[in-house]
Amino acid sequence: MADKPFTVGDLKRELAGCADDEELQFPGGLTFYRIKRRGEQLQVLEFNEAEAAMADEFRKQFPSVKVMFLT
Repeated sequence: MADKPFTVGDLKRELAGCADDEELQFPGGLTFYRIKRRGEQLQVLEFNEAEAAMADEFRKQFPSVKVMFLT
């Protein structure tokens, strides 16, 4: 069974108790760039760091790693 998609509503609920002037930080030194519409029902959070390609061997050895970023 696939994971349930994380929706805009989920994000709003997570942020509901936060003040507008609170800082958001992203682990691993990621810096937020923008939110980009990629389809009728899809928004993508984009970061300034480029994604690194992962070799099949690496994916097999570390299945929990979903994406890597180059800084």
